[in-house]
Amino acid sequence: QVIRSTASTRNVRCTSVELGGKSPGVVMPDADLDKTAKLVVSGCMANAGMNCNALTRLWVHRSIYDEFMPRIKAAAEALVLRTPQDGATEMGPLIDKRQYDRVLEYIRIGREEDKAALLTGGQPALGRGYWIQPTVFFNVSPTARIATEEIFGPVLSVLEPFDSLDEVIEIERKNEFGLAAGIFTRRHQDIAKFTRKLRSGTIWVNNYNALYSYLPFGGFRNSGFGRELGYESFDGYLVPKSIIDDISY
Repeated sequence: QVIRSTASTRNVRCTSVELGGKSPGVVMPDADLDKTAKLVVSGCMANAGMNCNALTRLWVHRSIYDEFMPRIKAAAEALVLRTPQDGATEMGPLIDKRQYDRVLEYIRIGREEDKAALLTGGQPALGRGYWIQPTVFFNVSPTARIATEEIFGPVLSVLEPFDSLDEVIEIERKNEFGLAAGIFTRRHQDIAKFTRKLRSGTIWVNNYNALYSYLPFGGFRNSGFGRELGYESFDGYLVPKSIIDDISY
């Protein structure tokens, strides 16, 4: 907002900004639970959760909720936390102490203010540096702070179980962010409905975080405007010119 205001009132400059997100994922009853658990954890915890498009709000259908939770827990706890120089590393540390403290504060908020149940993690890791355990809360209210504010760290909020995809879409269309989303299902009807009705710049189906240079990337609402990548990324650098020629002159 500051960038946009400065550009429009002082310099009259075009701007393209890719901002934050609180990206939802949806696990439908027919999903491959083992595969989906790994994709969800990777989608949230990659780069220690410091991804603007990280999958941090997870919806799981009521019929598979209890069955899915142990899989998410196991996938999160299986991540290898080591230094970036170690080839076996799957998740490194937070970028600095400020972000480390911020993420720990949000974990405290999840426990004490949001009253969310902690499935795994929630503590510093390795006894040094800025590592934090991959953290998963469950039965989280969709309006909880940890479910609505961008944490930018390895913290996943598994929301309260849902019964219908329409219910999820209605709530997510009110999400102040709109950068990315994902759905895990084999049902083409659900895929079509979700991708058509949700206002998110990138929607992954049965995968997450796959990016390609030829596909535009950007968000809706408070996730920014303009696009990176793809031919659409040139739009901000181009200005159309109109020429009107009266050939009867």
